[in-house]
Amino acid sequence: MRGYGFTLKQLLVVLVIIAALAALLFPVVQIVRYRVLEAKCRANLWTIYMKYKLIRMQNNDRWDEEAIKEFRMWRLSPEGLKVIKCPLSGEYYGIIANDHDPRKPYLIGGDEIALYMRDNLVAMCYCHTRPPRPRCGVPYVGGACVLMVLDIGDGNIEYGFDFYTKDQRTQKIIWPREGEKCPDPRWFPDVSKGY
Repeated sequence: MRGYGFTLKQLLVVLVIIAALAALLFPVVQIVRYRVLEAKCRANLWTIYMKYKLIRMQNNDRWDEEAIKEFRMWRLSPEGLKVIKCPLSGEYYGIIANDHDPRKPYLIGGDEIALYMRDNLVAMCYCHTRPPRPRCGVPYVGGACVLMVLDIGDGNIEYGFDFYTKDQRTQKIIWPREGEKCPDPRWFPDVSKGY
């Protein structure tokens, strides 16, 4: 008399179906994970912006050496240490309000073309870019679309270009051109490699 149980073929068919479902769901899970970590990153950038705004208000809307020193001290406090790293990669944010002298807006200057930091830029995440990079450890190339917080109104968190080039003679912005935006993320749906 034959016992009740599954045959080897039936077990293999079930395993193949499970493997196929896992292969179909893996990219979806990775995209959801990326979006959740992006939301955490946005929250961290918002916290940095709120502290920047608070220090600026306490300093009569000035951003001078004293305010920068207070901001640096906050960055090293337990509260600041919780939010100064990207949750996706663990890399530190580029905090312009801390590292950049507002009296010298250019990064690289020449006779004809100069490279300037974006106006009103407070902090940016080098890891969240458009299009998404395969790994956050890849060296950062300037001029990419990065997640940033801008000191516009009540704070504006968006993807944008971190700096621009300007013709020194005509004072016209060369790149990015007026109205140029970051690529639409739907054009680059494959964030499953490396995230």
